[in-house]
Amino acid sequence: MVSIAEFRIHPIGTGTRVSGYVKRDLQVISKIKGLDYQVTPMATILEAEDVQTILKGVEASHLALRSMGAKNFLDPPN
Repeated sequence: MVSIAEFRIHPIGTGTRVSGYVKRDLQVISKIKGLDYQVTPMATILEAEDVQTILKGVEASHLALRSMGAKNFLDPPN
């Protein structure tokens, strides 16, 4: 069964320019085997055969942004 999730993450306290964070995030999740994604204006749609693969993508995103200096994140609900 295919799992689909809408994912948004906002680094807090990093200024107003987030394009570098978005770029790094997409680089990281594009390397996860079995994870397909589609970028939309407000979120990224993650799709995989199992939810664990989607959660790997979310975790990888958090780790990548943290490695860039982001200390806090906002994961807004839909």
